[in-house]
Amino acid sequence: MRPTKPFRAMLIIRNDAGYLRLSELLTEAYVGKDRNIHHAELNPEWLENGDNSGLICLSGAHYGEVGVNLLNGNEDAARAAALKYAAWFPDAFYLELQRLPERPEWEACVSGSVKLAEELGLPVVATHPTQFMSSDDFNAHEARVCIAGGWVLTDKKRPRDFTPSQFFSFRRKPWPNVSPICPKPLENTVEIAKRCNLHITLGKNFLPLFPTPDGLSLDDYLVKLSNEGLQERMVQLYPDEAERAAKMPEYQERLDFELNIIIQMKFPGYFLIVQDFINWAKTHGCPVGPGRGSGAGSLVAYSLKITDLDPLKYALLFERFLNPERVSMPDFDVDFCQANRGRVIEYVREKIRRGSGQPDCYLRHDVVQSGHPRRGTRAGTAVYAVRQTVQADSVGSQQTPEFGKSHGGRAADSGINRSGRSGRTDYAGEKAGRPDARSGYARRAAC
Repeated sequence: MRPTKPFRAMLIIRNDAGYLRLSELLTEAYVGKDRNIHHAELNPEWLENGDNSGLICLSGAHYGEVGVNLLNGNEDAARAAALKYAAWFPDAFYLELQRLPERPEWEACVSGSVKLAEELGLPVVATHPTQFMSSDDFNAHEARVCIAGGWVLTDKKRPRDFTPSQFFSFRRKPWPNVSPICPKPLENTVEIAKRCNLHITLGKNFLPLFPTPDGLSLDDYLVKLSNEGLQERMVQLYPDEAERAAKMPEYQERLDFELNIIIQMKFPGYFLIVQDFINWAKTHGCPVGPGRGSGAGSLVAYSLKITDLDPLKYALLFERFLNPERVSMPDFDVDFCQANRGRVIEYVREKIRRGSGQPDCYLRHDVVQSGHPRRGTRAGTAVYAVRQTVQADSVGSQQTPEFGKSHGGRAADSGINRSGRSGRTDYAGEKAGRPDARSGYARRAAC
């Protein structure tokens, strides 16, 4: 039987490899095939079988597997758990100690963890379960917890999981030496920080690599498809050959102008990606809107069948959509049929996975963001490749030369399924945040 409450562990990123590893773990937990149907959890098999050398693991204090067994008086199980984690994270596993004046029962976990540290030669580290910034925020935090859980503040039977001491402060009483053998727990917080070194580039876009035939570059392939598409459109617009020949120079000049701008701004991959999934949708029974917004002013988009409006007929300006003097990602507004949006999302995921050799769970499509009744999507972030699907409290996303738009990365506190079993859940497409780039430190996030 699946446990109702998983163990906790804090995973801290040490370096780039650790960032990729944590991103893979969280992606599996949120959108992988072997995932919990109720909430994101890490299966023990994932930690056992992968390379964790870029991560540091804290035991989770009284919520971790070691701590829970210590509080239950099962020292043998706690010892076995500590050895297991130490094997998964060689020279990078710390027994986590936490103290609150309102939680004297936690002292059993503290003393038991120190005893295990002495016996097994493991380091200890002190952490604080911060939930709000100042002590004055406790009542507001309690109100938020009640809103989330459906309780009222005056209910004497409601859970009271947090205490007034869980505020953030630099001015705390120092931890005493918990043992003559173990160093001061606070000293190891500095040692952990010294072991972490992660730098992530912000403000630069990285699109998935779009596969092209015959070794063509993205630029050449976009030119090829655009010119072929323009020929098809011209036959439709001007069935009379003489009229078509007279109009062709005007259209060709506009097409060449747009292509030069797109190539100059390094966005051929974006146009190829968007045209690919829109044309797939049109040929697979997924109704697609004709296009709206400034993107309708692009003849390249019209030639690629991204839009179905002739911009020259309606005197629409390409510069409103893409302008070298205002460098930003293009932004197509695309309307998909509500009943078929999931099929388009799945196609994008599989298409990029096959082309890149990466797991399909690394990809998400911004179409899932739309809450509009028309089910529209901003294709400006249409193929937004990330190694980490982020929900309410987890933080960080992925940046590599091939995948994703870069963001600041932090580690996340990960629920670990005690039984190792997992179920399935709906695809989560919450939009990733944009925290500042940091080096090293982690933030606790409930999964």
